[in-house]
Amino acid sequence: MELENSRQRQEFAEANSVLEQAIADRAFPGAAFAAFANGKVRALDAVGRFTYESTAPAVMPSTVFDLASVTKVIATTSAAMLLHQRGQLHLDQPLVELLPGFGQGRAVTLRLLLAHASGLPGYARLFAEADNRDTLLNACLRLPLTSPPGTQAEYSDPGFILLGRAQ
Repeated sequence: MELENSRQRQEFAEANSVLEQAIADRAFPGAAFAAFANGKVRALDAVGRFTYESTAPAVMPSTVFDLASVTKVIATTSAAMLLHQRGQLHLDQPLVELLPGFGQGRAVTLRLLLAHASGLPGYARLFAEADNRDTLLNACLRLPLTSPPGTQAEYSDPGFILLGRAQ
């Protein structure tokens, strides 16, 4: 098995180097990956740790990651683009026109929500007060902006919650 790992690390040295550099640049703390060709596993390996702490457990080739955030972006963006193409979604429409309870003004548009540049925070402890769909939505509507709309990109769960509710 060790000889096999040595061969695959040699064959995929460039890919490993890219991943190691991304870890050094703090793009992510670790990754598990596989490469397939002609129906066969050509590489199965892992780099880094679960967090940036040196004492954190190492990521293993068998580590499974939750891809909910990736799925959310792909599904939401695809649906929004189809609605836009059909003329049913106007990207520059202010969110407050669709959700009048949004108290952050007219500068936040659907386009900015899709681009994660609305100024809404990337993370908020919404679960601490929201125990159902309505209280979650109301908590998102009340969130203060952490930056002026359009000035900074920050992945925002609350932004996508609001986008999903805007109809």
